[in-house]
Amino acid sequence: MFSMILTGRRLAAGIGVILALLVSLLAVSPAQADTKRAEISGVVAGADGQPIEADVDGDYGTVVLIKLDDDGEVDEVEFEELEHDGSYSFTGLKLGDYKVWFVAFDGIHLDEFWGNTRDIEEAAIVTLADAERRENLDVELELGGWIEGKVTGVGGKKLKADRDGDIGLVEVYALDAKGNELEWGYAIADIQADGTYRVGPLGTGTHKVEFYSFDNVHESEFWDNKRTWKSANTVDVVAPVGTT
Repeated sequence: MFSMILTGRRLAAGIGVILALLVSLLAVSPAQADTKRAEISGVVAGADGQPIEADVDGDYGTVVLIKLDDDGEVDEVEFEELEHDGSYSFTGLKLGDYKVWFVAFDGIHLDEFWGNTRDIEEAAIVTLADAERRENLDVELELGGWIEGKVTGVGGKKLKADRDGDIGLVEVYALDAKGNELEWGYAIADIQADGTYRVGPLGTGTHKVEFYSFDNVHESEFWDNKRTWKSANTVDVVAPVGTT
């Protein structure tokens, strides 16, 4: 089990929303409905071919449509939520080139771009011509792995919650073959009241794990009791199996 004992003092930094990585890379522009004419639709399913299960809020997932400009850079971004049967539809679209990103909210399936990749740079381009209806952009998302363990304070003592009742966070960063952080391999999870955590879904590969406490007493640390990114030990994940 990947367990950690935190020491020292540091306040946790703020954490972005689930699509923070994409939003940080993309510029969102207002739609111009009078020039839109094409459509994209399809169905997103799980690894078993069945619809994605809803999260605790009743949401299934989202499809992100990324329009590219003439230089292949991001021009506009649109979102559509998945229906209960996994279907989605974008209508009244401008002509041009797009990339499509599929994100499940069930906590077990990996996100994916059209073209069977998790890397936006490698994603296939969907080109829309005049009044074109691109149907059957269907995908079956793969199951991810996970990392789980327990976080405690000095001497194995239970971490205390902050005034909002939160214990802390565990962040996981996917690495490339050279040990550099991948922009698309990030995951995050709360530390539970008993100190346990489970972070996923994660793709197969090498990761670094960072632990934060919100008690204003303990410093953040990387696995395995390391204070810096450079010195942190790595953790291998082979999806869809967990690492404990």
